[in-house]
Amino acid sequence: MSTETLPETSPDTVSVHRSREHQGLGRISSPRQELGPPPYRRLPKFTRAKASWRPPLVLQERDLAFIKAVAEYRLLTTPQYLLLFPESKDAVYRRLQLLFHHDYLDRMRGDPTKPMVYGLAGRGAEALVEQGWLDDIGDCQKENRGLGERYIAHQAMITNFRIALTVAIRERRDVQLLFFKPETLALRDRVTVGVDGRSETIPINPDGYFGLQFPELPEGRNRAFFFLEADRSTMTRERFLQKLRGYWEWFQQGGHTRKHDIRAFRVLTVTKSEERMISLLQATACAKELGGGQGIFWFTSENRFTATPASSIFSAIWEIPAGAGGAQSILPSGVAAPCATTDGFSRETP
Repeated sequence: MSTETLPETSPDTVSVHRSREHQGLGRISSPRQELGPPPYRRLPKFTRAKASWRPPLVLQERDLAFIKAVAEYRLLTTPQYLLLFPESKDAVYRRLQLLFHHDYLDRMRGDPTKPMVYGLAGRGAEALVEQGWLDDIGDCQKENRGLGERYIAHQAMITNFRIALTVAIRERRDVQLLFFKPETLALRDRVTVGVDGRSETIPINPDGYFGLQFPELPEGRNRAFFFLEADRSTMTRERFLQKLRGYWEWFQQGGHTRKHDIRAFRVLTVTKSEERMISLLQATACAKELGGGQGIFWFTSENRFTATPASSIFSAIWEIPAGAGGAQSILPSGVAAPCATTDGFSRETP
């Protein structure tokens, strides 16, 4: 038993020569209670700590970059932050924790065994408005509370592709990103097609739209445009083929030119697995309703560009329906495509 829990001993039971009172030393006062916070306290995961327990935060340029990134990508997991900001892992963790508890970032509740998912919070939106990076504050927390697990998982898949694209472009001078537009109402369109003697409207609603520029190529060959489809195996093959038919009819009717002022495009579909990719490839190759337009639809599986650090979104990882030439790169001829080697480093092929 510790000295703090022993019962107080009466002076009458202490011998005269040992009593502190008889020695003129006075009674020992009971220990004072510690009123301030302890030197370390574990902070809650999904609720913000009260102000008196929060570690101090002085907002820095790096913090603003973290906040801006989550506004651009909509949601970011901790591993995705580490890909965008390849620095000290512990430093990134600490800053994200501080930004959450000071209401600059939000944390999405979900599976505690999976990486933390961050969104934009109220003070973060205010900081971006002050910096001129955001037009209005909005109600970030209300929007974040309404997000379901399926939406978060789908968004994570889109973000994985976009980060892979960003990282690949960082390492090159012959490829530039013109823009990347996430799925919004402004990006949507529709097309009317004939089905069994009747008209049917098919929505055009890509998960992303981006353009690449190749400064070393001549005018007319130095730009390429792509629509992104992130497939999580939640759609039947029939519905997926209907979506592809919409793109093909939209292309034939010139919808892409009217909407985006571009002459051509490809639709890049990223699947969760190789098996799903092969299934969609086979279905697309046999789809008569595409009328020979299969060549604009390219497919890959997510693990082909996220499995190892040496993999690249620009490598020959894309499959074309009924294509006899094997996997392709989305880079045009004349721009070197990287390839992964057995030593774990990325090389460029001529």
